[in-house]
Amino acid sequence: MPLIGVARGIYLIGGPMLTHMLDANVYLVLSEKRKGVVIDSGTGLGFENMLRNILELGINPFKDIEYVILTHCHIDHAGGASALYYGLGVKTVAHEPDSLFIREGNPDKTLAKKLGLEFKPSPITVNLRKEYETLEVDGMVFEIIHTPGHTQGSISVYFEIHGNKVLALGDAILSEEQTEDFHALKRSLSKILRYDFEIVLGGHDYISKNGRAFIEEFLMKLKVK
Repeated sequence: MPLIGVARGIYLIGGPMLTHMLDANVYLVLSEKRKGVVIDSGTGLGFENMLRNILELGINPFKDIEYVILTHCHIDHAGGASALYYGLGVKTVAHEPDSLFIREGNPDKTLAKKLGLEFKPSPITVNLRKEYETLEVDGMVFEIIHTPGHTQGSISVYFEIHGNKVLALGDAILSEEQTEDFHALKRSLSKILRYDFEIVLGGHDYISKNGRAFIEEFLMKLKVK
């Protein structure tokens, strides 16, 4: 299945219907000059399919992709980081302590053991430690927010592109059963609601309209529990 255009400059290039059935969503964000940032990396099992999708956009993956931002350490999101780093020379970004688990290839923390997969360790080029950090690529500014809950090192990414205000949040809006720290998650969702955004790029779905309202409703349901 070919890639999917989410909005101008934002493409879904990986996921269960695009690259491999175990991959979470992988997004490519492109600047006006066609320089790119990838958000999450899938398991790595669908890397060749993801590469074909990148090439379909006319992007040189060796020159035009600056970073892959890993929202957390689970293998369906971060397992392909080693292929991007070693195969294409893409710089990797993750937040502690998840960055440690990615570097180690920790089979338990990455859920690789649970899924019967092997996590290939990857270096982390940009090891985040602060609550708020910023990356800039070809005029695009990515605000990275530490949003623990699903995992300790989970992050969300806020950016604006072609007039759209966008939040990528990995697996922050999955069920309570899939959350390491329920109370931390509620605090994290309250934190990201300080931002004004319309599009939400989730690990297993995306919302192209009224994304902020969806997060508000999700948080209200959590507070009722």
